[in-house]
Amino acid sequence: MPLYKFQCYECGCEFELPLSIKQSDKPVACVSCGEIAEKLVPDKVTFSFRPSETSLRGADTGVTSTDYNWDRLVAEDSNIKWGRVEEREREKRELVRSRPGATKGNLIRNNDGTYLVTAPNSEDRIRAKRKKIHEFLTRS
Repeated sequence: MPLYKFQCYECGCEFELPLSIKQSDKPVACVSCGEIAEKLVPDKVTFSFRPSETSLRGADTGVTSTDYNWDRLVAEDSNIKWGRVEEREREKRELVRSRPGATKGNLIRNNDGTYLVTAPNSEDRIRAKRKKIHEFLTRS
């Protein structure tokens, strides 16, 4: 049964109701104040007759369409963040390739988020500083 969104113009309450297609055109009383509520036009309509194993859609607990919207937002946020990670990795690879003899161990991240390639012989010194910082952060 489709889930329809309604909004009461008297009290402003928005709510969802599962209605058959025949019932969807009839007036609906607001769940809060009892006045007539208007059906909202959906911003996105999707139909699925057969579940797909390749779908990126998250698990729907059956509570409301909010589950799907929440899962979609989480997926979009995850895609944005992984895109940033991939961009940083690409930047690191380009910096290491531009310096013969340099490795990822020679990279230092600046406060502005960019990276600096240090001299190849300073790798032991950098590793020692990183170890001290790690010990300081984990001792509490």
